[in-house]
Amino acid sequence: MKTTLAHISAPLGNLPALGLFGGIAFYLLATSRYVCIRGGLGRGRPIAAAVSLGLLPPDGGGAWPCRAGIVAAVCVSLIAYEFIQHREERPGSGAAAGRSPWKRRSAPEQAAEAAVLEEGDELEIQPKQPTAKGSTDMFIGDVWLDVVARGEEPSRMRVSVVRFSPGSRNAWHAHAVGQTLHVTEGRGRVQARGGDIVEIRPGDTIYTPPGEWHWHGAASDHFMTHIAMWEAPADGPESEWGAHVTDAEYLGGNVR
Repeated sequence: MKTTLAHISAPLGNLPALGLFGGIAFYLLATSRYVCIRGGLGRGRPIAAAVSLGLLPPDGGGAWPCRAGIVAAVCVSLIAYEFIQHREERPGSGAAAGRSPWKRRSAPEQAAEAAVLEEGDELEIQPKQPTAKGSTDMFIGDVWLDVVARGEEPSRMRVSVVRFSPGSRNAWHAHAVGQTLHVTEGRGRVQARGGDIVEIRPGDTIYTPPGEWHWHGAASDHFMTHIAMWEAPADGPESEWGAHVTDAEYLGGNVR
């Protein structure tokens, strides 16, 4: 059998095509399996790579080692690009830092981060105030109060947690800007002037409008805790206090 240079070069002419499709397949595999790209295969770059590589000259357009080298170089470059761009999305990578260590932050991003840090510096944990016993001028029975928030201008919000022992209640009173109560535990009672006594339970939220006279406290056989929320007016007193709720008022009347 006679072997000529043509017989040898003919099979070798297929190597660039094999290298082309093998390189593309390797690129697709690498970007889809080993680089965790959210939303699919690299946002269409594999397709762009295939089109670009398909534009290489066909057999005869140059020496096959040169063309195979170009194919390999392009594929390796694209794989490296994908890896760098999406490195932060891989498990155990620099994602915990919130940004890729390979990517330089722009000036607006740096300014925004500095602004957040400056705003964050203003946050603080408020010192917890000691629990206070309810004044006998305002309460009958044992009552304890924990101040949660007392806003400073422009906020005028007031929030307190109030714990009533069985049978205890506050005196008749009204709030200049109204009040909201939210019961967290136990069982209690609330009444507006001229209305029925209403039994309240955990999860109940009660709103009293501005200037409405009312009282609230625990049931006779249960503790009761509620969160009291109200606002102070721009001028004048926050609340107006009246007489104590008598036993006849507390135990009598319709309860619903």
